[in-house]
Amino acid sequence: MRIHDRHVLRIFFRAFAISALAFAILVVLGDLGERLDDFLDHQATMWSIGKYYGFKVADIVRMTLPLDMLLATIFTLGFMGRNNETVALMASGVSMTRICAPILVVAVIAAGASWLLAERLVPQSNRRMLAVRRVEIEKRPPLDAPVRRDFTFRGSEGTLLYVRMLDVRAGRMTGLVLHQDRDGRLTSRIDAESADWRDGMWEFHQVVERRFPAQPDSGDLGAGEQIERFRDLRVPELREAPAELARVDPEPEAMTFGQLRHHVDRVRASGGKVNDFMVDLYTKTSYPLTPFILTLLGIGMSASKRRTSLAAGFGITVGVAFFYLGIVEMATALGKNEALSPLLAAWLAPLVFGAASAVLLLRTNR
Repeated sequence: MRIHDRHVLRIFFRAFAISALAFAILVVLGDLGERLDDFLDHQATMWSIGKYYGFKVADIVRMTLPLDMLLATIFTLGFMGRNNETVALMASGVSMTRICAPILVVAVIAAGASWLLAERLVPQSNRRMLAVRRVEIEKRPPLDAPVRRDFTFRGSEGTLLYVRMLDVRAGRMTGLVLHQDRDGRLTSRIDAESADWRDGMWEFHQVVERRFPAQPDSGDLGAGEQIERFRDLRVPELREAPAELARVDPEPEAMTFGQLRHHVDRVRASGGKVNDFMVDLYTKTSYPLTPFILTLLGIGMSASKRRTSLAAGFGITVGVAFFYLGIVEMATALGKNEALSPLLAAWLAPLVFGAASAVLLLRTNR
């Protein structure tokens, strides 16, 4: 490593540390302002609030990493330009690409770190964060409580189950409605007062079963409806045991890529809509590249500038962040409303900013 490489990295990491601290504080303060009324309404303790934000730190680092890279890049090149260091290096035969090489290496490492955070640390910490919010702050029962009330569950065989109460330890449900789908069409509905898990199968009690055979010509639902009543009825279509029915899938931000893909496959197999989950799934592949893309943007924006203070760089970074997040939010909304494909919705912001970075870099290297 050459002397000027070490000099570049020294300036870069100093700015990066300040940026990381500043943006983390801003995110926490913004989130606290948004949730303060909720904390007060539930009389949350300072200890619970502290735990909530302690577990949220990993996700904050992941979210702000692209901004940290952008600000550090802008400040480093601006500082060197202000002190005429960039001009001196270029006059001695060092190209702008070579000057920025240490920053680009750090950007590649940051992209890998973003992926590792999203796959290893963030899902676990977010699950703990959500558990603290649910149990300690909102005073609701934990997700793994032995008794669940008023929930729906999508099964593996095209079933959709509504349950008023499930007791996992007793293996018993009450107040249930089971829908059975085939090729996107409702074929039957079962209403039962209760059900027991016996010999590896659910046995429904006091049952009313409605079947909806499709008409050969029209396929109309409800034509020729058939109704039968049973005192007891075994339902092999509902394969999930009590513990599986009690399982609550975490939020997408608390899942790894593999877990979310498995969830998408299960929802699709049961006839549910997966568009929203597909947007979240593809976002998990696009967001880790954002630190690298914004680093390139920072190089293109500041390589030709002679004066950029840390304050000015911070202002530029905040402006870029708002613009970037605006595109992300717009694309996500369009993707989840099926106006854009999930893949394009997840990759629109990286593509737009990647193209902008390429244009700026080409103009800089002329």
